[in-house]
Amino acid sequence: MAFYRLHGVTLATDVPLRALLPPGRPPADVTFILAEVAPWPAAVWSAARCVGGAPPHTALWQSGAALCLREPGVADAYIGTDTIVYHPSTPASQAVIELRLLGPLLSLWLDRRGVANLHAAAVVLAGRAHMFLATNGGGKSSLAAGLVAAGASLLSDDLVALSPTAPVQIAPGSPQLRFWPDTGDHFFGDHRSFPLVHPNYTKRWVTFGRDWGRWSASPAPLAAIYLPERAGPGEQSETRLAQLPPRAAVLALIRHTFSARFLPTDLQADRLAFFTQLVGEIPILRLHYPGGYDRLPIVAQALLRSAEGATRPHEGEPARETAG
Repeated sequence: MAFYRLHGVTLATDVPLRALLPPGRPPADVTFILAEVAPWPAAVWSAARCVGGAPPHTALWQSGAALCLREPGVADAYIGTDTIVYHPSTPASQAVIELRLLGPLLSLWLDRRGVANLHAAAVVLAGRAHMFLATNGGGKSSLAAGLVAAGASLLSDDLVALSPTAPVQIAPGSPQLRFWPDTGDHFFGDHRSFPLVHPNYTKRWVTFGRDWGRWSASPAPLAAIYLPERAGPGEQSETRLAQLPPRAAVLALIRHTFSARFLPTDLQADRLAFFTQLVGEIPILRLHYPGGYDRLPIVAQALLRSAEGATRPHEGEPARETAG
């Protein structure tokens, strides 16, 4: 059994993982197991209720404190208090199993522990964590790589967990960052020298602290959250930061919750209360920035200056403008 430490918890599994995860020590907070039989017997299914998704497509079911994520034709995954049991419907590749574990399954398990987690990338600047919220293709990984190239350290990519107690901190996640081919060619050299995230995807991953850049192995207090917004053709190309009003900020956090469509009903009120409190303590900023990899150093320097002590902006007011 191997032990790993990520997102502030210890994961144990005897399933081989490709990701170079930071080592952990027993006891484990959660153990990941592959099962040859379905995690829930028929009697449990008959008492379960659907709490997310839409059958017959991928849906989340709940029975007591236990959850089961059902992906018809793919797998059933049982998420308990201290275990995640994965039962593939057909033989599954190591890449698929690992993507499920380090993404939606770990996300849902963290949700059950009251740990909010977001689809984002986080870096450490001037000793504090800065997070970029975005969906796939939204620019979060490129921005993270640009900041690391300027001296920051990667903290977590794709899934970012927030500590439930104040002051809010971000614990280190996986040191891997997923990137598109053009991002890899720009920052890391030939993207083809890095492993594919999945055999059917074009995305690859780089291990920070080993293959390129720096990785932070220590938690960092959260300083700011950004919603990246690339300038379009004909738009102004300055880097601008403007704080979102509280309601818009809360909605952005809800929208970028990692497992938003599967968050059980009984957790939604607590999550809303947590996000409402968070936006009163942490600036949620819209980051308008010029497109093009050649402009990322300018964006990085603007954020570095902001991280070193820029005054918190008023709602809707630019925090800083940097000519591009």
